[in-house]
Amino acid sequence: MKIIEPTTPIEVSQLVVLLYGQPSVGKTTIAFSAENVLLLDFDKRTYTAPNRQHVAEINSYADLQEIMQQPELIRPYRTIVIDTVGRMLDMIAQHIIQSSPKSRTALGGLSLNGYGDLGSVFQNFLKFLRSQGKDIVMLGHEKTETDTSDTRRYTVDTLGKTALAEIVKSADFIGRMYFNADGKKRFLNFNASDSQLGKNSSDVGEILLPHWSALENFLGDFIEEQKERLGKAMEEEITAQDIVANWKEALLSIANVSALNDAFKEIKALERPLYEQLRRPLADCAKDLGAEYDVQVNEFIGRMASTTEKPKAKATSKRKEVVS
Repeated sequence: MKIIEPTTPIEVSQLVVLLYGQPSVGKTTIAFSAENVLLLDFDKRTYTAPNRQHVAEINSYADLQEIMQQPELIRPYRTIVIDTVGRMLDMIAQHIIQSSPKSRTALGGLSLNGYGDLGSVFQNFLKFLRSQGKDIVMLGHEKTETDTSDTRRYTVDTLGKTALAEIVKSADFIGRMYFNADGKKRFLNFNASDSQLGKNSSDVGEILLPHWSALENFLGDFIEEQKERLGKAMEEEITAQDIVANWKEALLSIANVSALNDAFKEIKALERPLYEQLRRPLADCAKDLGAEYDVQVNEFIGRMASTTEKPKAKATSKRKEVVS
C-alpha cells in the first residue's frame, strides 16, 4: 500500500466523462474524436458516425465478462466509449434478474437488493477499465423531467434515480450536448443548474462544438487538457496550504504590535481564500498582544514598543475576529 503525503501532488492520469443529449446531436461522433477509441456498442447506432473508429458489438452480459476475462482485447486502446450507458445498465439488470431470484420483484423488475447488485456490477466494470489505464467516455440519451412547478430539467435516461446516482458518482465531468434555437450550432455544457444535470470539475463551462469534419482529436485534446488543469489545481492547492502553514507559524513568533501590522498588510494582500484562513490566527496573535483592530486606521493598536513580549494566551480565552 502506498501512502501519499498531503503535500505530494497526485497525477491525474485517467478521466471518466459522461456526455448526454438528444438523438442525432452527435454524441457518438464526438466520442470518436477521443484518443485511440474502442467503442462498446450497446445501442447499435454507430453507423451514424462519419468518423467511426474500432467498435465492439456488445450483445449480452457475456460479452462484458469476456472483456474482463481477456484484458488483452482492450489493451491496444486508450479510450473506452460506452454507447450508451443506459443500455449497458439495462443489459446488466436483465442478467441480474435472470441469475438471482432474490434480486427481482414479483413483477420481474429489480428489487432493492437487485439495484444494489446493479451498482456493484457497474462500478466493478469501470474499476476494471481504470485498472487497465483507460480513459472512459460514457454516452447517454437525454430525458426531460418536469417538477410540480412545471420547471423542466434535462438529465440522463436510465433505470431510475439509483442507477443515475451510480453514473453521476463515477464521472469526473458530465456535459449536455444540444443545438441552439435555430439548430445550426451545437454546444457542450458542463455546468450543473436547476435546468440540467452537469459536473464541471475544472471550470470548463459551455463549449461551441466544431463541425464533425473539423473534430480531429477534439475530445482527446479536451481530456488531456482537463487532466493538466486538475493536476495544476492540486499543485496550486498544495502551494496555498504551504503559504497558510508558514504564516500560522510566523504569527506565533510575533512579539509586538508593529510586527503584527506588518504581517497583517502582507496577509491582506493574499488571495481572499488564503486571507480567510488566516483571520483566526491573526485574531489569536492580536489577543495575545493585547491589541485590537481599529477600523478607522485599518490596523491593530495596542502596546507598540518593539520590546513588548507576547504574553501566553489562555486556552479558554475568547478571541476577537479580524474585521475584513
